Amino acid sequence: MNRGMNMARGDWLLFLGTDDALCPRFSIAATYCREAHTLYYGDGFMAKTTRRYAGLFSAAKLARWNICPLVIFYPRAVFAQCQFNTRYHVLTDWALNMRGRHDGQFLSQYVSAVITELNDRTEVSALRADDKFHRDCLGLLRANFSIPIFMWHWAVRSADWPQRVVGLLRWFLRFVTCQR
Repeated sequence: MNRGMNMARGDWLLFLGTDDALCPRFSIAATYCREAHTLYYGDGFMAKTTRRYAGLFSAAKLARWNICPLVIFYPRAVFAQCQFNTRYHVLTDWALNMRGRHDGQFLSQYVSAVITELNDRTEVSALRADDKFHRDCLGLLRANFSIPIFMWHWAVRSADWPQRVVGLLRWFLRFVTCQR
């Protein structure tokens, strides 16, 4: 993706897999791309499951799921600031999206349109794990999200998550009652 981005000549970049296709509303969504410091993203249509992925992303939702890079119009200015982390083989785009959300130099805007038909039958991310990303995930969450979002994900990303959530809720209730 970094090589493709370095070779591209346009002001906006959209990555497309060889087994994915642009939808007819792609051109309508592309007309929204005006601000050079805004990532515009829409939805993908997953052919196998016949469902739309994934709607508007809040910070909490981005901490749980990635915005598919095949539905994001990246302004060239993003890549003047940073590139995809090659340490991660499958989820490098998620690491970049987390960083972009935290950075504050770039905004994101949801466009309610299906941009890409995604091949969810043989997609790489479903067939291959990104162990390095998953090992680093809590660190990425801690570096790029607020403390409540990080704490929630820390609590639920472990084998004993029910006990951690109960402990987190108890701590929160004590904190709230002590503040009064």
